[in-house]
Amino acid sequence: MRFKNSGAYPVRITGIVGADGAKATTFAVGASCGLGSGAYNISDYFYLAPGEEKYLAWGPGYGATCNWQVKFLADASSGVNIGGASSLCANSTSAPGTVNLKSMGFEYIEYLDNGQAITKREIGKPAIIKCLPA
Repeated sequence: MRFKNSGAYPVRITGIVGADGAKATTFAVGASCGLGSGAYNISDYFYLAPGEEKYLAWGPGYGATCNWQVKFLADASSGVNIGGASSLCANSTSAPGTVNLKSMGFEYIEYLDNGQAITKREIGKPAIIKCLPA
């Protein structure tokens, strides 16, 4: 999942909003990432200047420098889980499937030039995410 700030002001992503309307606020980290295994706050690592990009991905080959990951579920969003998916990845090498969310979005803080910080939530875009083979 790629995050890109296409706005004119810096932003800090504070959560990923699932189709259930709730948000995931952390991501999981693999042991090889230099941070130590565990869960980390999205807001601590996803500050983006205008034009800057950052990634959540399974492994370095997909635009990320490390295993920084979230999990998609049909259940409610919380922690590292983005909820409300109508279909999920299949544990398959030949037909891994897709994750389908009728809507998805982000909660973030936008930092204006005058020192004002505004919390915003953008949601409502459908998302279809291609799953990697098992």
